[in-house]
Amino acid sequence: MTIRREYSLPNCKLVLEGLSKDGGEGEVRPPLNIVTNVECLLPGQKEPVVGGRSLLDDLVRTVSPYAQSFLSGIPHPVLPGSHTSSVSMERIEGDRHRLTIRPTEENGISNGQVPADGSPLQFEFGTVQLFDLVEAIDQMLLDQQTLPDLNLTLASVSRQYVANQEPIAKRIVPPAIGIVSLAAAAAAFFFLPIPERRVEPEPEPALQEAPIPAPETGGGDAPPDGTPEELEIEPINPTGEEAAEPEAVAPTEEETAAEASPTEDAADLDDAVNAAQIITDTAVISELQNRLRDRLDEAWTEEPTFSEDLEYQVRVAEDGEILGFRFVNDAAVENVDQIPLADLSYTETEDAIQEPAAEYRVVFTPGGIIEVSPWYGRPTP
Repeated sequence: MTIRREYSLPNCKLVLEGLSKDGGEGEVRPPLNIVTNVECLLPGQKEPVVGGRSLLDDLVRTVSPYAQSFLSGIPHPVLPGSHTSSVSMERIEGDRHRLTIRPTEENGISNGQVPADGSPLQFEFGTVQLFDLVEAIDQMLLDQQTLPDLNLTLASVSRQYVANQEPIAKRIVPPAIGIVSLAAAAAAFFFLPIPERRVEPEPEPALQEAPIPAPETGGGDAPPDGTPEELEIEPINPTGEEAAEPEAVAPTEEETAAEASPTEDAADLDDAVNAAQIITDTAVISELQNRLRDRLDEAWTEEPTFSEDLEYQVRVAEDGEILGFRFVNDAAVENVDQIPLADLSYTETEDAIQEPAAEYRVVFTPGGIIEVSPWYGRPTP
């Protein structure tokens, strides 16, 4: 069943014909969802312009924004990439307007309405007739039973397109006043004297304890300058015998172990580095690295309680023995008793110090992982 909707104004008439998606059976006013024909009787014309849904969409997108621009006096810019409409409007002069419709395959305008030379259709009318056309389109958009999916989105124009109506003389006054005020303030500060720099004297050091005057003696006279005499105090020995020197006490085993700190190992390592040769064979360095990691991993059975990596520089001989080590960070010194480096270190002799060796960076992590890498990096084969 064909549905017909008509919106009539004194100077304009808009007629839509179409179908309903649901059939519209049993409804007093079924919705019109599909447009099959559009007739627009423009002001001053006897025959309407006939087209399809595309013609209606172009009229809606062109007429309403043009009327908004005409009322506000602010032209609406055409953004790049926007929809190219087959309908356009322009102001001729005064209250006269021109509507141009270019026939295309999409808008469905019949060839019988197109001029013989193929030029677009043009219609001229006044402002009152323009508002009748706008009112007809608005009635159609407000009708909820006609094309519910068709909406007209009107947005505010950006401020950059708004012409400033304030006279230029009035706009120049505030910046001019600001510049003059700034110049006056600069001139006033120019005549002010430069403030002098005042250096505060340093406070005198606090007096220490006053010297205790010597007690008066009956037999001697005070010095002429009045200063007290200095007395030499002898240690009191009630027995009259000469005091014996204290005997030297032999250190205990705990003190001897405490004195043998890991710093001696670092000194020995320095001597070994200066006297011996460094191994440069890549295969030997890799083999010693693996053997050192395996020995430390097997010997480290204590659960770590430190929270920071312990980093050491370890020297290893060609036979895999640990000749010595030194501390790289403070945490390594504080937690050396939690790792097996001191227990595995070899007691060096003069011959052992002279033999070639390799140096490695050994890191004990709080997670129980041992990282071993060459101290000088891997040499180029």
